[in-house]
Amino acid sequence: MTNNLSSIKLSSNPYTKEFLLTDIKYDNKNLSLSTKFDTLKQSDCIGHFDNYPIIPVSIVMHALSKAASKMLSKIVQVNNPAYFIHFATMEAKKLAFAEDIVNIFVNYFGKFNDLYIFKCSAKNELNEKYGSLLLAMERLRGDKKKT
Repeated sequence: MTNNLSSIKLSSNPYTKEFLLTDIKYDNKNLSLSTKFDTLKQSDCIGHFDNYPIIPVSIVMHALSKAASKMLSKIVQVNNPAYFIHFATMEAKKLAFAEDIVNIFVNYFGKFNDLYIFKCSAKNELNEKYGSLLLAMERLRGDKKKT
């Protein structure tokens, strides 16, 4: 199955809100990216949990993979490139509460055969890690170069 995660809408997700990555900054020298995702309100995290509103880990990991797809787009010079995730290793360290600012960092480690390798992390304003994601993404052909 092939998915371009950057095009998946959370409106089909029980959490109901699609989030946007904001303040995207590329560092071409270090092949990295930093961004934030929109602050989620308590009402956006219904079910996680009464009187303890946390951002579901699945949303944090989705934000990390979405940021990695932005970095892939920059590397291959294609808007919203189609890709397949061959493997992902996830680590959840700390819960992000609704209304927390989540800072995202993506580092590109290089290409191995047809796989682009990314290490992504989510941190709070105190630089404490919420979690990380190691991704191996294969770019699928048929997309168009940026003009």
